Amino acid sequence: MIHLIDTHAHFTSPALHEQLEAVIERSQQAGIGEWVTVGTDMEDNRAVARLCQQIENLHGMVGIHPHDAKMFRPADAAEIKQIAQAEKIVAIGEIGLDYHYDYSPRPVQRSVFEAQVGLAEEMNLPVVVHSREAFEDCLAVLDAWPQAAGRTLFHSFSGGRKEAQQVLDRGFYLSFSGVVTFKNAPNIQEAARYVSADRMLLETDCPFLSPAPHRGVKPNEPAFMVHTAEKIAQLRDVTIEDVAYFTADNSRTFFRLKNHLVGGDV
Repeated sequence: MIHLIDTHAHFTSPALHEQLEAVIERSQQAGIGEWVTVGTDMEDNRAVARLCQQIENLHGMVGIHPHDAKMFRPADAAEIKQIAQAEKIVAIGEIGLDYHYDYSPRPVQRSVFEAQVGLAEEMNLPVVVHSREAFEDCLAVLDAWPQAAGRTLFHSFSGGRKEAQQVLDRGFYLSFSGVVTFKNAPNIQEAARYVSADRMLLETDCPFLSPAPHRGVKPNEPAFMVHTAEKIAQLRDVTIEDVAYFTADNSRTFFRLKNHLVGGDV
C-alpha cells in the first residue's frame, strides 16, 4: 500500500464537506491517509481550525486568498495569528497574487500578501503561495523575505522548466496537482521531469482540478491523486512507490509533520 499526502485540499468547501466522511474513506482506501486543508477567508480559517480538531491526520493552513484580499482588515491578522498557534495549523496559506481574475485590486493583493508573509516570519511558519499570471511579482515579494528559502511552497505549480529553476534557485518547493495529467500541459510536465525529487510535493486542490481520467468530474477528491502520482512516476521513469516515498517525505519536512522519514534521492 502506497502512502501519499494531499498537501492542498479544501475540505471546508460545501462540495466536499457535505460528504466528507465518504471522501475520507475513499481517500484512505486509495492510499492517501493524510491531508492539509486550506483556509481562504476568515470564516473559512475558523472552519479549518475546527475541522482539524475533529479528524485524525488532518492538518490546516490559514490565510487570506488573493481573491479576498480586498476584505482583509488589520484585526484579521491578529485572529489569523491566534488561530495559527494551534498545533495542527502548519502553514500560512494560501496567500499570493492572482492577476487572472483580479477580484481584488493588484496593489491590495500585494499589500495583503506582504503582510501575511510578515506574519509567517513572525510565527516561524512556512507559506503556501497561490500564483496565477503573477509569477515575477510573487517572486519579488518573497525575495524581500530573508527566511523564504526552505519555507516557501508554490502550490499547483503551473510554470515550465524556466520558472521551476527560478523557484529551485531560491530554495523553494513546488507542488503538482492534477493539471500535470492534462494533455495540454506539456510545460508543466517538463517541469515535473526536471524538479529535483527533494523539492516536489503532490496535491489535489480539491474540489477543483480533477486529474485525467477524471478531468471535468466535480468535485475532485483526494482518492483521485493516485492518478497524479502515476503521471509523475511515468514522467520521471520511477515507480509510484518512489513518488509516494519522496513526496510524503518532503511534505513532512516542509510542514514539520510528525513521523518524518529519512529519504534518499530518487
